[in-house]
Amino acid sequence: FSAPQFTLPTWLPHNGSTDVLSGEPFASPNTSTYFTGTTHSCSTLGQLTTALANCVDTDIIEITATIAVGTSTQTLRNRGDSGWVLIRSSGYASLPAAGTRVNPTTHAAALKILTVTGSQPAFQCAQGARGYYFQGISIEKSSGTGLGGSLLSLGASTQTQASHIPTYIELRHCCIRNHFTNGGSTYTGRGIFLQSRYTKIRDCYLDGHTQPGADAQAILIGNCQGDIEIHNCYLEGSTENIMVGGYAFAAGSTGQPSNIWVHQNYFFKRTDWMTGGLYTAYAVRKNFFELKAGEKVVFEGNYCENHDGSGQQGDMNVSAKPQSVAEQSYVYVRDITIRYNKYTASAAPGGAATSVADSGLATPMGTQRIQYASNVWVNRRYTGGSIWWLIGVTGGIPNVTIENNVFSCTNALAFLTPNPANGGALKAPNFILRNNINYGASNGPVLTDGGGGVTALNGICGVGLWNVASNVVLTRTWEAALLAAPYSNKTSTTLAGFGFADSANGDYSLVTGSTYKNIGTDGADPGPKWTRFNAILAGVTTGVPTGS
Repeated sequence: FSAPQFTLPTWLPHNGSTDVLSGEPFASPNTSTYFTGTTHSCSTLGQLTTALANCVDTDIIEITATIAVGTSTQTLRNRGDSGWVLIRSSGYASLPAAGTRVNPTTHAAALKILTVTGSQPAFQCAQGARGYYFQGISIEKSSGTGLGGSLLSLGASTQTQASHIPTYIELRHCCIRNHFTNGGSTYTGRGIFLQSRYTKIRDCYLDGHTQPGADAQAILIGNCQGDIEIHNCYLEGSTENIMVGGYAFAAGSTGQPSNIWVHQNYFFKRTDWMTGGLYTAYAVRKNFFELKAGEKVVFEGNYCENHDGSGQQGDMNVSAKPQSVAEQSYVYVRDITIRYNKYTASAAPGGAATSVADSGLATPMGTQRIQYASNVWVNRRYTGGSIWWLIGVTGGIPNVTIENNVFSCTNALAFLTPNPANGGALKAPNFILRNNINYGASNGPVLTDGGGGVTALNGICGVGLWNVASNVVLTRTWEAALLAAPYSNKTSTTLAGFGFADSANGDYSLVTGSTYKNIGTDGADPGPKWTRFNAILAGVTTGVPTGS
């Protein structure tokens, strides 16, 4: 069969053989030349409210002092124009250059702070709000101010149709902070509730987002149509760092997000969240990135650190989850590209499902065309797990490609299982597992309900509708047919036998003398495309990514 093709965001064309993507969801205004209107200087909440009520295209709202917003949420109104208003710190000139992440300590003098209390956001959007650019603003929740809510709401709870969805929102060099301390009482449900279309979040810092006994995210996305870029941000969320979907879309089918690029961000979970289980007093820990809805999504060049697998074992969760019978016709997770990411001190690699567990509903073939490519997992906290593909209702999950990754799974490299509701339907047609390395002592290279060999794969995927080839695993052997051509899978009896360049320091490229050099289906090494992998991740943890 032909390898599945993965559709990228419409504004993100593939740049030939270099595998470099270049594009953006919209052209940003030039902050040095566009904003020539009135400058509204604001040092009090009253002045900010007045400025937001009267600003027009090309105006600047300049925050000159810390403003206590409290529970008096400010509204980004629908001005009725197609331009932009800039909301910036008066210290903007001291902010770092574009492409360098803001840091609340290093750049404290350049930021201006808006403090909130309770569960109300600092800003929300009116229906149809358009064209707001935030620069150097820090929205912060201080200690002792209660549970839940979002600090910034880029949307309106009343947006029930496409014309209601806010558009053209950009954050550059902003901080969204929950001042959480272990044992304290300051919590947020999420940093940003993103329900706006044509949205960029770049060079920003979101930290401390957690609440006990309930899910919390740095960013929650949905009900917005999409066209979103999140780039070079530091993101802390105790449950999911970023989640797409998982709640009912008031705008119906027009709320299904698509065209999302999440690249070169630093995902982090605090170690002091990793206490206790799923109880009221503890943070719930799940995934770095979870998709319960979304199409044409690229997640690449991200560095993900600290996950203990307490709530869900997967570092990634890719699973269509409609919230109503009506949503079964339009909530999909498909055309998902996950590549060139590094996971350290983490849990199991991830998985995909079309299950009925959460909502009692599932979209037929709602999860499909998923690609995991050139990712690396090192120094895992949770030592079990696999790439878990939990195959669900009618049609299962077709067109899954897992290639050129380095794993440390102590369970199977891939685990395929049907949901009883699937009946006799094919469950994973067009399944590709090739050119991967698993240096964990696995229970078996591939597991299905019928075992791990050719017969079982034919039953799960369909005869001629799978390709498991040129993978190398530690200690566990393959069925004889999968060791022979054309599959040519391999087993290394020792960790040293792989011929890694420097596994003790996280370099899993193969040295020239490795037995497995150039055995990939493409004539190259199994494992990631290292030149591209190293380039896109360079500088991500320090906030100055050098590769595009």
